[in-house]
Amino acid sequence: MAHWLLVERKENWEIDRNEGFTRFGVSHSKLTLASQIKKGDLLIFYISSGISKLSDIREAIESGTKKLSLGGNYDTAFSMQIFTRPYLTLPREKWVSVEPLVKQLSFINKRGEWGYTFRNSLRQLNEADATLLIKTMQASNQAKGS
Repeated sequence: MAHWLLVERKENWEIDRNEGFTRFGVSHSKLTLASQIKKGDLLIFYISSGISKLSDIREAIESGTKKLSLGGNYDTAFSMQIFTRPYLTLPREKWVSVEPLVKQLSFINKRGEWGYTFRNSLRQLNEADATLLIKTMQASNQAKGS
């Protein structure tokens, strides 16, 4: 099983949530990478839109990408999709800010320019980075209040 970091705008995340997180629309520029996603891989979602937080984890239920009819319900039409199911969905008040984690993530350049890296992400994560993100999200989900 591989772990992936994907970025989504808040508006599109809400569409995915309303559809039960059954799919994720993929832009043409990310098709090569997205086609490497295999059934059982975990997809960790980062919400951009000025929010900069981790929101949920989904499991890929099929390998690769499939055609998306009519571009889906997104505000920007996507030609392809990844079929998914929810694995861990954090309540909005428990979304995890990534800024405190950036110094621990190997894929972030050391100049501190982490925002661009996240905003343009569809990347496979190494085991250490995936473990850090997943455990942090699980801890946030289990925390009282928030």
